[in-house]
Amino acid sequence: MTKQTAKAKSLPECDLRDCRVESVGIDDQFAECLMEGPNDCEYALAFGYCFLCKHPHVNEMLLRSKQAEVLAV
Repeated sequence: MTKQTAKAKSLPECDLRDCRVESVGIDDQFAECLMEGPNDCEYALAFGYCFLCKHPHVNEMLLRSKQAEVLAV
């Protein structure tokens, strides 16, 4: 009998242009992910009732999110 190995589920890659985050006031190393629904992004960290984004370029996403917010007003 051969042992079957389970295929590792690979998480879908995030499209950073669509990502929106909000600062949580902690060193800008983490931000709250504002994407809807269950988050299966590899950089999402479940934290209570939200997800924190731990992407290495979270600072860029924070700037882009702030710019999009200003344009929406």
